[in-house]
Amino acid sequence: MKGLIGILLLVFLTSTQPAIAGYSSGYPDDIRLWAQATPNYAPDELLVSFQNGVPLSRINAINGSLNTQIISTLLPGRLYLIKIPTGKTLEEIRQAYASLPDVKSVDLNYLIRPE
Repeated sequence: MKGLIGILLLVFLTSTQPAIAGYSSGYPDDIRLWAQATPNYAPDELLVSFQNGVPLSRINAINGSLNTQIISTLLPGRLYLIKIPTGKTLEEIRQAYASLPDVKSVDLNYLIRPE
């Protein structure tokens, strides 16, 4: 439960914008430009949520068929951080997971950076 609360908190914190007019992050312009030029998600990771009741053996079989690996279990039996294989695109693997009835959702692993 703590992991889910942490993920939700991170999503909330990254989606809010300062409401103060003329806000300055205090970072030099070159650092802000770097942050804008780099992807705001891990290019080789996905967050995959499985339907309730999908056994771990089935989850492992799905991951094996897509040649992906579990990096971290965020919510046992439900939410996993998945590393995609070299040679496959993020979108290709995302669509493969999304097409499976055992999968509830597939999301990019967004990174948190200071503004």
